[in-house]
Amino acid sequence: MKEKLLILFAVLLISITGTIVVAQEFTITSADQFYKYAYVTVEKYRISMEALISYTDEIEKDSSILSSTKEEFVTTYNTDLKEAVDTQDWEKIESVKTDMKDTITNFRQEAKIQLTGQGKVAMERLNSALVENKGYLASLLKEARGLHRDRNMEVFDYRIVKAKEVIEKLESYEIETSEVVVKLSEIETERSNFLNSMNEAIDVCDGIYEIGCGFGITGESAITEDCLSKVDSYCTLKDKIIEEFKELQDLVYEVAELE
Repeated sequence: MKEKLLILFAVLLISITGTIVVAQEFTITSADQFYKYAYVTVEKYRISMEALISYTDEIEKDSSILSSTKEEFVTTYNTDLKEAVDTQDWEKIESVKTDMKDTITNFRQEAKIQLTGQGKVAMERLNSALVENKGYLASLLKEARGLHRDRNMEVFDYRIVKAKEVIEKLESYEIETSEVVVKLSEIETERSNFLNSMNEAIDVCDGIYEIGCGFGITGESAITEDCLSKVDSYCTLKDKIIEEFKELQDLVYEVAELE
């Protein structure tokens, strides 16, 4: 009995937003989430590159290397990085990220050569292009956060389902589960609050910057107090839910006398 129960209990060790051991159970993987966020950055660089390429052409300099480097950057995201994400090969993902950073460096070096003495105007063109596309980039970021939210909910629901399987297993061995059921019910009531907290943060934090728990908020846009408040509320609730799942796990071990 203990061996069978321990197999099921292992599921409860999975953090609500952490690495998923049985990724096949989910439609949205952590790699998918990373790829969606990465697209925001890739598009920002693409827009910047194209602004500089356009200005290079305007002043009748050679933009051929800049153009090919930009195409290499975008193609790497669409092919090599996508392949690594589809196979959830994080070692390859990190390798491709390094290659893309090197490509950005190569573009900058070539831009310095072609735009010598034109740096001020070039930066004005680049910044203007980013301002013109601010709404587009913000919409991409909102989509990425939406996917992040959906993944969080998948993980939450998965843990609830697995916890219920544990309870059913305990009951099949005639183990008293009333305390466990009550604790699980308490966690389930947090679902709508958790979803709402993420939606509120997504709605009010509409700038081009990264939000997250444990490392603060960074980026280019002005950060409002409302945004800070919503992110803090989300992070606080997320930590609370993680702790409650840990307490549920401990309670299961206690009633099953497996400590």
